Amino acid sequence: MVFVSKDVFICHASEDKEAIVRPLFEALTEAGISCWYDEAEIKWGDSIPRKVNEGLSISRFALLVLSPISAGKNWPQGEMCALLNQEISSGETRILPLLVGTDQDVAEILRLFPLLNDKRYLRWVDGVNEVVNAMLTRLGRSQKTKIQSSKTVPYPDLQIP
Repeated sequence: MVFVSKDVFICHASEDKEAIVRPLFEALTEAGISCWYDEAEIKWGDSIPRKVNEGLSISRFALLVLSPISAGKNWPQGEMCALLNQEISSGETRILPLLVGTDQDVAEILRLFPLLNDKRYLRWVDGVNEVVNAMLTRLGRSQKTKIQSSKTVPYPDLQIP
């Protein structure tokens, strides 16, 4: 079987689909970013673990949507642990964290997952534009294809310990 590589695997909790993940998937796809997204890839009767393993292995990056809900769920945690192991083993960046919630929620997520503390992350604040623009930049895609952000804040996600 031949697998087509993807730019990004979207790791998330099902509770975050409606408000965050589905609109993000649609915007990323519209911007020409290929995504592994469970609703698009896992068909009726498919083995879920087999399809997730396949998605993780063929994707260049993983967009890790971490919310107060996903931080407590087994599937997103399992995917994150597998990705962290790959990063540590290879030294290559795979995880692109997108943190959702209040400042207190973000602090708690980072407390729960100390290995993420050294990563620059984005905050889910105003919707998809900032995330799509950041993903295009990360992938080295042309500036002219970027979606224009509605609000420009220099380095709103940069956290200095």
